[in-house]
Amino acid sequence: MMRIGLIVFGVICFIGFAIAAAPARLAFDLALKPAGVEAGLVQGSVWDARLWRIRAGDQSIASARAALDALSLIAFIARFDITLTDEGLRADGAAILAPAGVRLEETSGVVRLSRVMPQLAAFAPDEAARFDITALSLDRQGRCQSAEGRVFTPVLITLGERYGASLPMLEGDLFCVGDAVGLRLTGASDSLSVDGRLRFISGGLEGRIEARSTELPVVAALSFAGFDQTGEGVYALTVAQEGED
Repeated sequence: MMRIGLIVFGVICFIGFAIAAAPARLAFDLALKPAGVEAGLVQGSVWDARLWRIRAGDQSIASARAALDALSLIAFIARFDITLTDEGLRADGAAILAPAGVRLEETSGVVRLSRVMPQLAAFAPDEAARFDITALSLDRQGRCQSAEGRVFTPVLITLGERYGASLPMLEGDLFCVGDAVGLRLTGASDSLSVDGRLRFISGGLEGRIEARSTELPVVAALSFAGFDQTGEGVYALTVAQEGED
């Protein structure tokens, strides 16, 4: 039995290392291209793959690097340490590919706000949002299975400084809303409370953010940011991609 166990272990290791030695282009064509992901250039092996000019739907990333953790193959999954780099995006973390889909773990980074929420970034084009994804699972069709993480952006603080108003940090929690990844945004100060429900679509974010305040400097700041009054002391911003109602 011990010999049989050693043989089985040896076969598993051999298969794992054989897969890991495969060209990255072959792995890309088998795993990512059928899912609609395109790349202008793929180099290296699965051990250390580098990709450039990556596109999935309406989103593009200048470059990515993925390093395989060979031990993960023993559990019939493939765990990669990943780095994404783009003019408006940087992220580092782990991606796990399994028969059921893909899972991101302990992934953090920053994204330029204009990339996902142009309405709020119009008055602060260089403002960014930080994200910390604890775990995000998608099935093979890209449908959200579970989501846990946080998002932070000081965009309202920047807006308040323009009008001499004390506005809060916007913070968000990730969750699944139907098949999509959702984001609940909140923020509160002595002069303003904010609550929003958004969801990620192929081009960025869509949804609605509601703000409540009666202080004139805050109201002026909200109006400048595109919020419309919907009630006494209540203002709303519809977040949508360009070309959408």
